[in-house]
Parts: sequence; C-alpha cells; structure tokens
Amino acid sequence: MIGYFASPVNFGTFSLTGSGAIFLVKYNSDGVPTFAKKLDSSGQESGTCVAADGGNILIAGKFNQTFIIGTDTLTSPGSAVFVARMDTTGNPLWAVNSYATNSSNAESKAIAVASIFTVYPTGNFTGSETFGTSVFASPNSFADIFLVKLSESASGVYNVENRKVAVFPNPFNNEVSVRGTNKNAEIVICDITGKEIIRQDASSIETKLSMGLLNAGIYWLIYREGNE
Repeated sequence: MIGYFASPVNFGTFSLTGSGAIFLVKYNSDGVPTFAKKLDSSGQESGTCVAADGGNILIAGKFNQTFIIGTDTLTSPGSAVFVARMDTTGNPLWAVNSYATNSSNAESKAIAVASIFTVYPTGNFTGSETFGTSVFASPNSFADIFLVKLSESASGVYNVENRKVAVFPNPFNNEVSVRGTNKNAEIVICDITGKEIIRQDASSIETKLSMGLLNAGIYWLIYREGNE
C-alpha cells in the first residue's frame, strides 16, 4: 500500500514520524504489516499506485522539482511522474521520472507489470511532459492520458525453456540479480580461470547474489535448469 501522510502515523508496530511524506507499507496474508517505510520528501510528492513484481515492488506517483529515492535524485521544473522499483523490504533499487515544464502537471494513476523487466505506468497530464525522447503536449486545459512502456536494462537476456532470464547490473558492485529464475535451478559464479567462487540455489522469480566480498575483476555467471 502506498499513500501520503500529513502527520505521524502508525502501521501495526511500525511508526512513521514527520509530515508531508510518502509511505509504503507491505502486509502479509493475515493483514499484518511486515514493513512501513517513509520516502524522503519535501512535501510536494505523492505516491499514487503500487504493483507487485515477483518479490519486488513497483511504485509510481508525482513530484515537483526534486525528489530523492535511494541513490537516485529526480528533478523536473514542473509536476512530473516518477516510477521506482523497491526490493522485498522496501529499499529502493532504481527510480526514473518524466520531465515537465513549469506550467505542466502530471500524475501516475496506475502501473502494470507486463514481464520480469517491463512495466507500464499510465495517468494524466496537462501542458508538456517528456518521457525519455517522447514529448507529449496537451493542447488545452483539459487533462490528456499517457501510457508509457519502461524496460529495465540488463546485462543479458537469455531464453531458458521458452522463458526469459535477465542478469543485472553489469558491471556489478555489491549484488547481482538474476530475474526469471526457477526454484529447481542453480547459479554458479566463476572467476576468469573457471574456478568456482559461489554456488547458490535459485529462488522463484528472482535470485539475488551477494558479491561484495569479491575482488575487482571479470566473473562468469552460469545459470542451470536441469541439463540447460
């Protein structure tokens, strides 16, 4: 669940302080909150929609001028749309935004997950709004509708038994994600000489591998399902 709070609020045992900020809350199947997060805010942002993507979470909304999500700083002179992917505990993985002129206003109303690395935010806008290289203009004071396709970059996309498996980021820092994995698979990391460094059973949908202790260099990632 995503929204906006104007004064301190509690979600189960989680307390969020401050005011004028976006909240993100995850509930288990019994309706008990498993986390509640406050997104850094200047009071000019709102979270409007959320979707599940395997174990991760996609959120979208609107902001004005500057919005910081994790390590990403989003900027726009006018009211613009943001989309962010969060991990299973609500920590930001990446965030992107549209670009609006001073007199423009845009807001995301819904977001849909099409595949393991493609999402579709939609909403409305007035004025001029830029998404990537596409510039949308609303010719009058009435709001128009936008629909945008976002594709997450990956180091490689491979067909495994007619499914897609994505490996990212490349180059990596502390962690590598393998998305589209199967519980019956395994992932092996080898150094450039072929020496095995890490072996890990894959989990459903997405598997994360901790790489922070590895030395800088080139590594091979091997993904196996049965004899594949």
